[in-house]
Amino acid sequence: MEYELHPLCTLFPRITGEEFETLVQDIKTHGLREPIILHDGFVLDGGNRLRACIAAGVKPGFMNYGGGNLVEYVLSTNLHRRHLTAAQRSAITASVTDWATAQAHGGNRKADQVPILQLETLEKRAELSNTSKSTQIKADSVAKKDPELIKAVARGEVSLDQAVEQVTEKATKKKAQKKQKPEVFVPDPKEQDDLREQELSLLDQRTIELEAEIERLKEVLAIGIIPEEDQEEARALIADLKRKNETLEASLRGTEKSRDYFQNENAQMKRQISLWKNKYEKLKKETGRD
Repeated sequence: MEYELHPLCTLFPRITGEEFETLVQDIKTHGLREPIILHDGFVLDGGNRLRACIAAGVKPGFMNYGGGNLVEYVLSTNLHRRHLTAAQRSAITASVTDWATAQAHGGNRKADQVPILQLETLEKRAELSNTSKSTQIKADSVAKKDPELIKAVARGEVSLDQAVEQVTEKATKKKAQKKQKPEVFVPDPKEQDDLREQELSLLDQRTIELEAEIERLKEVLAIGIIPEEDQEEARALIADLKRKNETLEASLRGTEKSRDYFQNENAQMKRQISLWKNKYEKLKKETGRD
């Protein structure tokens, strides 16, 4: 019979290479020292031991989970007994928080399925993962934006800083695309109007770039990448960019009003020309003159 891993069990990295071979040899020599724990038919703890038993040709031993707080059990059993980095521990804690929250808001609502109280604050999560608050903030931010990416961090496939850079870059591009406005083309034979349209486009593009830069800096600051001694300077830069953005927006609004005025004026002139042309054609017919 094949057993699937419980979602909480999949958050921990699988051992490979020499470490896995050592476990296989130990089981061949001494047998399975610790049973594999099952919960609702899924492997809750012991996924690596099960793989090693199969590789060693040893029949695995199973035991059903005795009940209680699943998160507390899985984390206490695996989080600190493994050789995990601080980034991996914070990533696992962030992923477990997401899983527990999902269970509490639509999953199985049994008392042992929705243990989120010990994860509800940053302080508690950082204490549980035995990492700094800034590290846990990074992991929480990545988990919120890209749940699969934080799992890759937990497995040691991607560093936490690389994951932060990826989600920050995606957020910046998304903000820029959202702010991007389609270019407005107003047919006008006058060179002056063409120049005004170009100015409007340049102002609009510069506004988008500044807004994207502001959002990027706010994102970086929020997830704690900037060292504490540089954060005040970053706040001042954001405030300065906001002021510049407001100035550009005001200039943009003035240019738009100017454009609208000249468009209306041009339309009125065209109507006048059309009116005089009709009068001329009528007069020409009446007098028979060119």
